[in-house]
Amino acid sequence: DIALRASNDTKDRVVLHEPLIRDQLIILFSQKTEEDFATLEGKEAVRMEALQRVQQVLTQEEGVPLVSDLLFNNLVVQN
Repeated sequence: DIALRASNDTKDRVVLHEPLIRDQLIILFSQKTEEDFATLEGKEAVRMEALQRVQQVLTQEEGVPLVSDLLFNNLVVQN
């Protein structure tokens, strides 16, 4: 479960691209291993990489990143 931080002015534009954002995050997370999430530093690195992916998608689609932060609301790592 992930939350994106965006201003009220840009929320609708972010929601419009939700399927593309979700696709990119699924691809990213499928490339990660359990070890990537084992430490606080590892989780933070994955979070920052996810934020960069979201911002890249939105910049490609909208010309600006629109999202200022990404937060893990619920993180479950399965073997």
